[in-house]
Amino acid sequence: MKIQALKNVATFTAIFIVGNVFAQMNDAPPPAVNPYFTRVGTTIFVSGPLQEWASDLRNALPNPLMEAPWKKYTNDPTLKVERVVFFHTTSLRPEVAGGEIYISERMRTLKIDTVVMGRCDLFCSRYFSGGVQRQFAQELPVQKSFIDIQVPVDYRTQKLETRFPDTQLAVYQRNIPNIGSFKEVMVEGLTKGGWNGGLEIPAEGDVRFCEDRSPEKGCKTYVGVTALSMGFVTSQERVQIDIPKGFGDPKPTGFADINDTKAIPSHANPEVLLSHYQKFLERPVSHGRAFAISESASGGGFGWASGTNEAGNHVQRAINFCQEKSKSVCRLYAVGDKVVW
Repeated sequence: MKIQALKNVATFTAIFIVGNVFAQMNDAPPPAVNPYFTRVGTTIFVSGPLQEWASDLRNALPNPLMEAPWKKYTNDPTLKVERVVFFHTTSLRPEVAGGEIYISERMRTLKIDTVVMGRCDLFCSRYFSGGVQRQFAQELPVQKSFIDIQVPVDYRTQKLETRFPDTQLAVYQRNIPNIGSFKEVMVEGLTKGGWNGGLEIPAEGDVRFCEDRSPEKGCKTYVGVTALSMGFVTSQERVQIDIPKGFGDPKPTGFADINDTKAIPSHANPEVLLSHYQKFLERPVSHGRAFAISESASGGGFGWASGTNEAGNHVQRAINFCQEKSKSVCRLYAVGDKVVW
C-alpha cells in the first residue's frame, strides 16, 4: 500500500510539474520576429536590405543535388517552403548578378510561389522572378505595390553604372522568357535616370518610367504594357497576405537616442547635416520618416524623407537622396523614432 501510495504521489507530482511547465510555456511571450526574415508555416517573409535576408533565404532552400540536406528537407514537413513574400525591399542594386540566380533556380525546383508587397527593388525583382506563380499582394495603406527597375550600382565606385544591359536582362530571361519582347522598356529602366529615377511596374495599370521621381521629371507611360503582359506576374489576381506583427519594422541598434544630435557620426558638413536632422525630427513619426548618411565622413552625403508617394517609401527615398550627393555608400541612421545605425 505504501509503495502504491508513493507511486500515486510521484504520478501526481509529475503531472503537476509538467502542467506548470506547460502553463509557463503558454504564458511566455512569443519569440521576437526578425523584421527582415521570418517564417510562418510554409511562408517565408523577407524585407529591408538584401544583406539582412539573402543568406537566410538561401539556407532555407536546400540543393536537391546534395543528398543529406535534400533528404532532411523532404522528410521534415516543418522545413517545407511554399511561398516567399517580398515586403518593402531596400537594397543598393549591385550591378553584378549573384546569389539571386542560384536561389531562383532553387525556387523553381521546389515549385515555390513568390509575392510582392510594397516596393520590390532591382535585386528583389531578380529573386521574385524565380517564383513558379508570381503575384502582387493586397494594397498597403501608405504604399502601393510595384516592381522597381533602376540603373545598377558599381560596388567599387558606388556610382550608377549603365553598362551591360543585355547581361542584366539575361538574368530575368532565365525565368521570364517573354521579357525579351520588352527589351526597350527594360533597358530604359536599367540605363536611364538618376538615383530616384526608374521603371515602375505596378500591380495594376500601365508601366511608367521617370528620370527623377521626386520632381516627377521626365516621366512617361508605356500604354498597354503591364506587369502581366511583361510576364513579371503570372496572374492579375491579388493575394491576401497577413504580415506578422513587427515584421518590416527597422531594428533599433541602441547606438544613440533619436534626439541625441551629438551622437550622429562625424560628417564633412556637420552644421548643414544637423540643420536637416532637426527638420527630420520635426516630422510626425506617424507619417513615416527616415534619415540616411554616408558610411564615411568624407562621403559627404546625407538625405531624409518623410511620408510616402506612389513611387516608393520614405526609407528608400532617404537612401537615394543621400546617395545622389555621396562619394561612399549611404546607410540608414534613423527610421521613425529609432536609431538603426
